[in-house]
Amino acid sequence: MNAKPTYEELQQRVKELESSEVLLSDANSRFRHLIDNLPALVSYADQQHHYQLNNKAYEKWFGLNRNEIIGRHVKDVLGEEIYFEIKPNLEKALSGNKVSFEIAIHPKDGEKRSLLANYIPDFDNTGNVVGLFALVNDITEIKQAQQGLRESEEKFRQLAENIQEVFWLTSTDDFEQVEYVSPNYEKVWGLSAQALYEDSRIWLQPIHQDDKLKVTNAFTEFLKGENDFAVEYRLLCPDGTERWIMDHGFHIKDSQGEIVRVAGIARDITKQKKMVENLDERNIQLASANAALQALLQQRDNDRKNFEEKVIFLHQSLVQPIINKLKSTRSLETKNSLLELLESNLAEISKPFLNKFSALKFLFTPMEIQVANMIHYGMSTKDIAGTLNLSPGTISESHHNK
Repeated sequence: MNAKPTYEELQQRVKELESSEVLLSDANSRFRHLIDNLPALVSYADQQHHYQLNNKAYEKWFGLNRNEIIGRHVKDVLGEEIYFEIKPNLEKALSGNKVSFEIAIHPKDGEKRSLLANYIPDFDNTGNVVGLFALVNDITEIKQAQQGLRESEEKFRQLAENIQEVFWLTSTDDFEQVEYVSPNYEKVWGLSAQALYEDSRIWLQPIHQDDKLKVTNAFTEFLKGENDFAVEYRLLCPDGTERWIMDHGFHIKDSQGEIVRVAGIARDITKQKKMVENLDERNIQLASANAALQALLQQRDNDRKNFEEKVIFLHQSLVQPIINKLKSTRSLETKNSLLELLESNLAEISKPFLNKFSALKFLFTPMEIQVANMIHYGMSTKDIAGTLNLSPGTISESHHNK
């Protein structure tokens, strides 16, 4: 038979109970403070899908106060559409399973939001599920960032796969790992991209032997972070052709100025090189032609000067003396002899002109030439007709032919 507790024992038990209530109240207060300051939506629902707990973020999200949520059915708070969408997850959690899923909903007076919900079953001392805790995070910004990243990656992929240049990107781990190379690498280098991913130095192999040391030294300095990479070199392709490459590399730095990646663009400039070579060759040809033309013009100028000097000399030696004698002599016989001599000398002097323009005599008749000379000296048609004993109509016709 158990002895009845004494008064003192009863008082001690009351004090312990009061102390436990204080501790429990304090714990509840702390728990409430904790969940009310969480940015996530926190709630608790029982087996009948009725709310038993929620935090301030939950109230703010749905525009309801605590009294309008506690005791109500989940369907009445969320709406039928959302409730039936999440109901399978509620039932799964109330069956003792943790559940995580994403859902998109529209809060009151707000735009569509993306949520990540986690349901955690609550077990009693006997192991039975009596309810579930719901922790819901707004991941709209994360989803938007992910979408933006996907769009950026897609734009980058489209750009990299369609440009004629070769874009390459490597890590900072001793720069031994190629993170990306655009598809055109295989066309320009004649090597597979997979081989480059497996051996980051394989791109150096096809470089022309005369250029390899220059490229290797420049790339080594570039990897040290001292200089950007900008060099021209030749590739010897598997088909035996030679390509000229202009390769630019640059460092990608973080906000602290530390190099986090290196990237570059290699461009096939073979056509441009050929154009420059052809242009240089053409310039040489033009320079040679110009020099030849200058020499020819100089020779022509010398010939002209020599010809002028010769004509002046012949005039002074063969023409002018006879003209002087003609002016001073009175003998008709002497004048006739002098005129014959003058005619002979003039014929000798005019030989170069006659040889050059002999074809002209086939273009006009003697009469037409006479008419042309008279017209040149300003004679009228009537005067010319009287002098040549021709009709004015004939003169006009000759004038027209001229």
